[in-house]
Amino acid sequence: MTNTNAIVRWLQTLGPGLITAALVFGPSKLTITSKLGAEYGFGLLWIVPIAVLFMIVFTTMAARIGLATEQSLLSSVRDRFGRAAAMAVGIGVFLVCISFQAGNAVGVGIAIGEMTHSPANPWIVLFTLAGIGLLFFRSFYKVLEKAMIALIVIMLLSFVTTLLLVKPGLGGIAAGLKPSLPPGSTGLVIAFMASSVSIVGAFYQSYLVQERRKITNLSVQRGNDSITGTVILGTMSAILLICAATVLHPQGIKLTSATDMSRVLEPLFGPYASFLFLTGLFGAGFSSLIGNATVGGTLLGDALGFGSQL
Repeated sequence: MTNTNAIVRWLQTLGPGLITAALVFGPSKLTITSKLGAEYGFGLLWIVPIAVLFMIVFTTMAARIGLATEQSLLSSVRDRFGRAAAMAVGIGVFLVCISFQAGNAVGVGIAIGEMTHSPANPWIVLFTLAGIGLLFFRSFYKVLEKAMIALIVIMLLSFVTTLLLVKPGLGGIAAGLKPSLPPGSTGLVIAFMASSVSIVGAFYQSYLVQERRKITNLSVQRGNDSITGTVILGTMSAILLICAATVLHPQGIKLTSATDMSRVLEPLFGPYASFLFLTGLFGAGFSSLIGNATVGGTLLGDALGFGSQL
């Protein structure tokens, strides 16, 4: 019974890390990772563990700051560097989140539209309104945590099943872990690292652990509890790259969007594989849509002096 209780308490601490993982893994991340595999095969698989390592460093640091103080990270910035600096950070984060929101909404609409063979625009509006609606729950953090965990599970199941269908070669995977930089790949590598090592997501981690502490009164929380979520993020990225390298690279197919991968899988494995991939795209888009709304709103409110509660 003691071991069971310990496991339950450990699972309760994973929420902030899983929320950050779901926030970072959006449609743009999915597209970039698929393009890496489609254009360069397994050759750039080695950058995934490096990105995971850097993200672990940033999220762990932010989580420890959040646990070490009773005030928000932006309040600490305000005390140390002044109100102008805090406002610049808060407004900057808000603008970053806005820039991603259109892509998140479109990704959700495309995924559901492709699945149902219907126009994407009504789905974009519907799920944007659904995301807004979640913000009005009284215990918003609990709703956010459950929603993000559910979406993470959906994405993992979708991508792992797709991986099993494509049956990649272990030799190619092992070779891809040896660092190399194919000609012309620099831009995509930079884009992948930028989409993986999210300073905004790490910054938000400090808010999440504080909110978690307020509503649950957990006595045992550690800064390294965020590692699990980051490892899950890296696992999904690796699976996507491996699938694209196995299916698309040998055919010389260039991706222009994430849904191109589902179209290529369909003649090989039937509509079932396409449905799985689009389900993963929906999970990536909707989780990031909710996450970006909360990050941007929370930090903008904190910067303007309205408090740091989600």
